Amino acid sequence: MNEEAIKKAYDVFKSGGYNGSIDDYKQLISTNGNALKQTYDVFKQGGYNEDINSFKNLMGISSIKKKSQTENGGLTSAVGSLELQKPEDYTYGNSKSAYRKQGNQWLINNESTGGQYIAIKDPTGSRAKELEKNAVKKDNKFISKETKKEYQLEDNNFSEVNPEKQKALRELNAMKYAPPKPGPMGFGSMPAFSAEAIKIKEDEYNNIPSRINLEEDKKIKSLNKQFSKNASLSADYEEFGDYDNSPEKKDNKYRIKDGSWQRLVPGATEYSTITNEGSINALNNRYGKNIDAKKPITVKPKEIDAFLKVNSNFLAQSEESAQQMLEKNFKGMGFTFEQTGVGTDYIIVTPNNGAKPMTFSFDEKSSDEAVKLQSYLRINASSENEDDLSALNRIKNNTLSKKEFNLDIKSAIENNKYYDSEDYKNAFKELTFQQKRDEIKRRQSENANLSSTAGTGF
Repeated sequence: MNEEAIKKAYDVFKSGGYNGSIDDYKQLISTNGNALKQTYDVFKQGGYNEDINSFKNLMGISSIKKKSQTENGGLTSAVGSLELQKPEDYTYGNSKSAYRKQGNQWLINNESTGGQYIAIKDPTGSRAKELEKNAVKKDNKFISKETKKEYQLEDNNFSEVNPEKQKALRELNAMKYAPPKPGPMGFGSMPAFSAEAIKIKEDEYNNIPSRINLEEDKKIKSLNKQFSKNASLSADYEEFGDYDNSPEKKDNKYRIKDGSWQRLVPGATEYSTITNEGSINALNNRYGKNIDAKKPITVKPKEIDAFLKVNSNFLAQSEESAQQMLEKNFKGMGFTFEQTGVGTDYIIVTPNNGAKPMTFSFDEKSSDEAVKLQSYLRINASSENEDDLSALNRIKNNTLSKKEFNLDIKSAIENNKYYDSEDYKNAFKELTFQQKRDEIKRRQSENANLSSTAGTGF
């Protein structure tokens, strides 16, 4: 028996999901032909070239068997056999987490685990007891008559074992168990691959998904037909085919997007939304769904705040393009824009409110410069070209101007009622920074004039 060889073989099985002890593993390969053959194949990939009987001697199979039979009254134990270690998937109540049982170990898979199954932390054993009692086993494995492969149905998608994962495991094992190479100057020996190289390969292997969703329509339709399922044809949407065998519908595709049924007919490049109530009900019945028969609501997109267009990408364009965009979006807010210097990338921004002009650099991405320009435009924007529904004009239309203000108590009370209204508060929020400053000054002036004339203020 070669203990080092057994230890290497045991490590391979552990990396593939086996969670028994090394003693359990020894019993496994002595009593389970499949387990022994899998171990033998791994060693052959790593360069082992002896026959299976020599390999049994290397693993000490005869001595393990003898010990097992003695301990069990002449009976062979199959402790930790692969059949017992085969993972089984479960659901638990309304939990969005996926659960898996492998041997006696419960595993969990959710967003916090990064989409990977990990062992559940259960020092008291209470979680395992609860899952044993109330978790429901998922009957989601199907063998295709055509391909003879095993597929799983999960989240309405058929999936298969990822061949890239299997390939990566073979490559990893070949590196781990490669025969040693001669040492420096021909003295001794050294591992064929460094620990660092093996660690990199392990990380690559661990990052490859174990299963991949089927994408071939023909294969999915065949499985749906064989097992009377309605698995989706797409991983992005709930997409279906085979509505019936009628000439006008047999090649159509149907999908659910944004809460509505959509149809794709042969030759079309885009899906069209179905609004007919009878058609929607028929699709619900055919595919077991419950989509409301209502017309989709079209929401007009809200216009983007012009100031938010001034970002680092905006600063990256040439000064010619930037000047055109600045004039299009901000000229009506009381600014002039002028390129400065020959062959330079600068624009002088001059506000009409008397504030000091500033020069900004373009033709290069700069978050700091974008923040400065956006803030400068916001602070100094004025109310040229304001429409009747603008915040500034709503305030003007609901209050007396300075010339019309009679400074009597009755008018002041009416104005103050408006200042307490939600309309005024919302309008004030919509004002630019400079407009807010002007409105505060107007209110202060209004109150001062009333105080000097009527002897009281509000």
